[in-house]
Amino acid sequence: MSVEDYRRRYEAELQQSRDAAAKGPARAPHEVAAATLAPGTAAADSLDALLGVLADATRSDDDRRAALISLKAAGFQPDAFAPYEARFRQVLRQLAVEPGSELRYDALQHLSQENDPFVQERLLEGLRNPATALVAPAAALQMLSADDHGAAVSAARDVLSGSSDTDAREAALGVLATDPTAEDLVAGIMNDKSEFRAVRQAGAVALQALNPTAFVSAAQAIADDDGDYDDIREVARNGLRITGLGALA
Repeated sequence: MSVEDYRRRYEAELQQSRDAAAKGPARAPHEVAAATLAPGTAAADSLDALLGVLADATRSDDDRRAALISLKAAGFQPDAFAPYEARFRQVLRQLAVEPGSELRYDALQHLSQENDPFVQERLLEGLRNPATALVAPAAALQMLSADDHGAAVSAARDVLSGSSDTDAREAALGVLATDPTAEDLVAGIMNDKSEFRAVRQAGAVALQALNPTAFVSAAQAIADDDGDYDDIREVARNGLRITGLGALA
């Protein structure tokens, strides 16, 4: 049976459960899904099969992507999906490091949102050693920003101190926009005329998020500086207009 057949069967059985629920006492969607995905049911068998498709490197990317979509949808019912969570995580880790997989980014993104330690370490290792990187540095930083334990902040500081990759530096500033201790670093980048202009603009956005008062002071100085770049001065002026502070004469 193809992955599309599995999806259709799963969706049909889920609809049957909803129809049955409509005839009886009202039940929340997660209660319907829990009944549908109970171990031993046809829908549960379908999820086992979908996991098999996702793990099978010989299947087409379209089939595996369709399986991933269905599995992620089922995961929105955590109580019902719990029996499959460990295997799903294992398969996603496999996809994350599978050579040439078109689903690598999707797997990494999903696992990073779950603060998966395996993926966090692989992303950090890729930032430290680009030869081992699974994705571009900017993407790695964005994924690490889901981490609640500060890995992204530390990695962002390392990027700003040691990388000339413009996209990565912009992403790093996006991460530091939530770190109160990064205000001086961010302000320095915003004011640095030798810095990439796109990075300075990202610094301005980050500083405005961290400390609007400090941003106004820095933006006013830039706006008044005839020796600075016109586009940077315009970014500063726009920021001052948005805040309603500063002198724009």
